[in-house]
Amino acid sequence: MKKFGDGGNRFGNDIYGVDELEHFILSASFIMVLISVFIRSYVLSVIIAVVLVYGIFRIFSRNHEARQTENAKYLEFCDRVKSVFHGGAKAAEDEEHVYFRCPHCHQLVRVPKGKGRISIHCPKCHTDFERRT
Repeated sequence: MKKFGDGGNRFGNDIYGVDELEHFILSASFIMVLISVFIRSYVLSVIIAVVLVYGIFRIFSRNHEARQTENAKYLEFCDRVKSVFHGGAKAAEDEEHVYFRCPHCHQLVRVPKGKGRISIHCPKCHTDFERRT
């Protein structure tokens, strides 16, 4: 009986668990289930099943590196989407400046283009960081 208990502890320690991408997957599947209550569709049911199976696969996966890479790509995509709503459209129109986010407070900082590698001072939190313009 002792062996069985140890295996359970190892199993719980080996699985990847839940991260930001997993929260999104589970939230999206929940929203799709709510939609399926009003719209009866075989295709929607199959999509819900696939999304839930993928979410469960990610939770119980032992390949931590692959799951962390997926989560990092998801977070990078979310940052790009957020930047469109927080000054990204303005940055796309400005051809004379480059916009960077402060790694500490995420303040949008504008610097001139074409200056090479420069040290940028954040006006909000006073953190210095280097970027290539």
